[in-house]
Amino acid sequence: MRFMVCTRFSRNTILKRNVLVSMLFIFFLFASANAIEPGGPSLSQQAENALNAGDPEAASNLYYRWLQASPSDYSGWYNYACALALLEQRDEAVEALDDAVTAGWRNDDWMSRDPDLQSLHTMDEFYTVIQRIQDLRLLEEQRDSVRSTCSSFITQTRLAHCNILWPANFDEQGDPYQLIILLHGRGADYTHSADLAERLALPNVVYALPRAPYHVDNTENGFEYWPRDLVTNNDTLLLAEARHLMADWVRDIIRSAGARTNIDTSNVILIGFSQGGAAAYVSVMEHPEYFHGLGVLGGYVPNEYLTSEWFHALGSNPVELFIGHGDRDIVRESSEIDQYLRLAEDAGVPVTMRLYPVGHSISDEMVVDLADWISRLRAGRSTD
Repeated sequence: MRFMVCTRFSRNTILKRNVLVSMLFIFFLFASANAIEPGGPSLSQQAENALNAGDPEAASNLYYRWLQASPSDYSGWYNYACALALLEQRDEAVEALDDAVTAGWRNDDWMSRDPDLQSLHTMDEFYTVIQRIQDLRLLEEQRDSVRSTCSSFITQTRLAHCNILWPANFDEQGDPYQLIILLHGRGADYTHSADLAERLALPNVVYALPRAPYHVDNTENGFEYWPRDLVTNNDTLLLAEARHLMADWVRDIIRSAGARTNIDTSNVILIGFSQGGAAAYVSVMEHPEYFHGLGVLGGYVPNEYLTSEWFHALGSNPVELFIGHGDRDIVRESSEIDQYLRLAEDAGVPVTMRLYPVGHSISDEMVVDLADWISRLRAGRSTD
């Protein structure tokens, strides 16, 4: 029995032969030789006509050409297998049946009774394909019964990748190098932090450039410091766990860097942009003993950390604070900073605050002021 072509887009295994690319190239290269007259039958229809006419050899050749261009046609794969089975090319026929299943073929009942496939009934591989259909159908039925899905936060102990950026003149035997950690914004990665390091142009500094641990939905390379679903679903318990874990991860980056030759981790400076700024606040508030400076650019303090207790953790170490923010920032409005300044002042935290005529970005003026603040901090002088 033959089946009309019905295109269904699904995963296919024509790549198993490692020839899909080359076949497609050949197909289009010689398209003029295989061209069909306007209004004439397609290759698929020609193949079906040849099979119905009792010419499996012509049918197999035509189906082979057709499936190069339409590998998701599960009916085409099935009929191609029939033609091969009739030609006693049994191994190739079973492989084509497996391709048909991958493309979406699920009629195992007819497959076991189809007279065109009679020559395959003595092969174990044939019944393996039938079993695969049954297993897949069961899985698909179970999948279809699921009415909704939800994401889940899973506790980890090693969160993500971290690049270390060494100065060009790094000296293993010289004075220890300052460690500065740069946290990128949500939806970015450590390449953005590397750009900031280049713009700062600070001498004798080793930069740690962590990549945020969670992949942002609908972006190719963007990452975030805690899953946004936990925020939108108001899952406060798991969100708190995610933030604690993130802070521990930043602490462990410092510990790891401290084990390397010639890096001073006694006065670490942590700088973050946007959500990276929020992650910087959390990291320093939870582990203030590791930090000497906290720089936040276009960032914010998560609501649960907007308390005098958390800010007093900064003042008791002490940790100095630099805040750079655009007065045209519509992502995080500058009016939010007044509360941060009041809490920091009450806690005795030295703060350098600058507003810039920009939006949610890091301007050149912001970088110059930040570099100056870092230089003064490293020299042990008080900020203004």
